[in-house]
Amino acid sequence: MTGRLDGKVALITGSDSGIGQATAAEFAKEGADVVVHYLHDQDGAQATSKAVEAEGRRAVVVQADIRDEAEVASMFDEATAAFGSLDILMNNAGVDASGKKVAELPTEVFDNAIRTNLYGTFFCCRRFVQLRTMAGGQGKIINVTSVHEDVPNAGGADYDCSKGAMRMLTRTLALELAPLGINVNSLAPGMVLTPFNQAAIDDRDLLEKQVQSIPFKRAAQPGDRAARRVPGLQRRRLRDRGDVRDGRWTDAQPRARGMRPSAGRAVSATPALLELHLQRWLGAWPPRAPVEVVEGSGRVSAGWDGQPHPFLGVGSSDGIVLSVAPGKGRHVEAAVAGLPIGGAAFLDALTHVVGERGRPVVQTMFRWCTEPTPADDVGVWLDRDDPAVPDWLHPFSGRVLVARDAGGDAVSGVGVKRHDSIGHELAVVTTAAARGRGLAVALVAQAARSILSQDALPTYLHLATNTASAHVAENAGFKDTGWIGLALQDR
Repeated sequence: MTGRLDGKVALITGSDSGIGQATAAEFAKEGADVVVHYLHDQDGAQATSKAVEAEGRRAVVVQADIRDEAEVASMFDEATAAFGSLDILMNNAGVDASGKKVAELPTEVFDNAIRTNLYGTFFCCRRFVQLRTMAGGQGKIINVTSVHEDVPNAGGADYDCSKGAMRMLTRTLALELAPLGINVNSLAPGMVLTPFNQAAIDDRDLLEKQVQSIPFKRAAQPGDRAARRVPGLQRRRLRDRGDVRDGRWTDAQPRARGMRPSAGRAVSATPALLELHLQRWLGAWPPRAPVEVVEGSGRVSAGWDGQPHPFLGVGSSDGIVLSVAPGKGRHVEAAVAGLPIGGAAFLDALTHVVGERGRPVVQTMFRWCTEPTPADDVGVWLDRDDPAVPDWLHPFSGRVLVARDAGGDAVSGVGVKRHDSIGHELAVVTTAAARGRGLAVALVAQAARSILSQDALPTYLHLATNTASAHVAENAGFKDTGWIGLALQDR
């Protein structure tokens, strides 16, 4: 193991069995001490404690009913008395669906699911944030939700509603806590062989029947989910990654009208900062239809370069948002109606309506980065007007990142298109003599780290045919998610 949690303390609710128990052992292997929580299963909690201690780490066992905020407060008091502080909170404890349809669902059963799954998570998050704030910030929160945060299940209104609300609590916390350096993640498991699914564990025929709805035709083991916890704990200002691990079950489900399909990941996999940036930059996000056209004054206002950008678009597996100048919306909707998104006919139709002389609509790959590739810094940040900054970086405002050769001459540089306070698009230029040395990759990764440290999000756009840019982006940590960008060709 890497020891990436050395010196950290984690509180994991519901760690007497299942995912929580497996995660506690995984955290201990990575160097963390663990607060083991249980409600009824003291023997299970003691087994978890022994597993933690077997890895050479410390464990303390606490009992609490997380539906009761006073008991939650006492649990945190016990934890801090034992370890002094807490660095990681994992909200894993919960109750399953009752199996009762809404018409027959007793109020007390519905209330129990909401109190346990939602209120319990809320009480724990609130106290954890209060403690981390007093400690100066930093920390990690992981909320275990479910695929049913997104996909409804008949007889599961109590569970589905609680998990859907947990999803939004996670996303809200991610936005609120970014300035404190507290990163917030959620994980949405599918079928896992924990006590929640004891009937399937005990009955192989039932298990075989239930996994038929999962494209991979297998249920997960608790350890499969535990292995996902540690990568999500790397230092990052904001993640809000709602990872779905369900054997592609979510993708196979029929969707009600108005529900957005995902391409192997939940919509919540989109970083909250990216959503906020796109809402500001485009005027709407996520798309509420396959093609959503938005009119906005932003398309006639000065952009990053002091010039208006009358047309922009961003598309994902959920659909595409086209941002146009006031008065253009109806014409754009009519022009692209029924056309395949991103096809030649689609681009030609947009060019006819919003294009300018010599400036057709072009399609790019749209990338963003939350985990830049680790690399040594190879450049220095300079004001654009610094005499050492070459002419080819002058189009960018503010500071630029420059790499110089032994003689002090600039050989590669990154400019930043600051679309708003959050979305900072990177552009890299390298002289012919310096190509092939990895400078562009290292500079882009360095620029991305700097932008993330400012609670902003780096983006990177390039033509699909530009293989050199694709290589730089991929190797710097800007992965291809299948998203596209649309804009008028550069002047």
